[in-house]
Amino acid sequence: VGGTVSHHHIIRRENPNDPSSLRGVFAVEDIKEGTVLADIPFSATIGPNNNEGDPKDICGTPLSLKREMELGDASFFAPYLKIIDRNPFLPFKYSKAGQLLLGKVFGLSIGWNIGSFLEWFEENCGLDIKNDPVGVQATLISLTRSCSHIDFDGSLLVLYFDMFNFRGGRYLNTITQGNAAIFFVVASKDIPAGEQI
Repeated sequence: VGGTVSHHHIIRRENPNDPSSLRGVFAVEDIKEGTVLADIPFSATIGPNNNEGDPKDICGTPLSLKREMELGDASFFAPYLKIIDRNPFLPFKYSKAGQLLLGKVFGLSIGWNIGSFLEWFEENCGLDIKNDPVGVQATLISLTRSCSHIDFDGSLLVLYFDMFNFRGGRYLNTITQGNAAIFFVVASKDIPAGEQI
């Protein structure tokens, strides 16, 4: 598949002394603005199937993820799927305040909740929320783990990158760039050693 990850950062637990703390990416040395932190080939991403229509289609990434999840160990993405499958931090487990904040981020009305988001996917993407638990899980995972990219309108799952960034748009200290074959993660500011990226 290819791709590289910079030696300027590592994946470790937020609190190295607490084995139950979450993992994240941390600078091991000072990183200068403009440094490429990772380059990931688009072949190592899960996104809309470009052969089936508009790559900006918001339904495409959850549907592609569902297809890969149903393949299980036969999927090219099986190791990644095992990591995201175990992630308990899906929006339906968020506190009411967390769900309201997520709704604000997406510009949804005050009465918004995860159920209304899933109903939108049911109406617009063909998701069967009562009979398709894999589809529901894929949709919620896409919501929380997909990233912004100019060519894919914020609906692309990028291996390794989601350790840097969770759905809420571009993270404060990274930017994404791309061309037809490579997804780049670049430091958008100087990052001091020890900072979580």
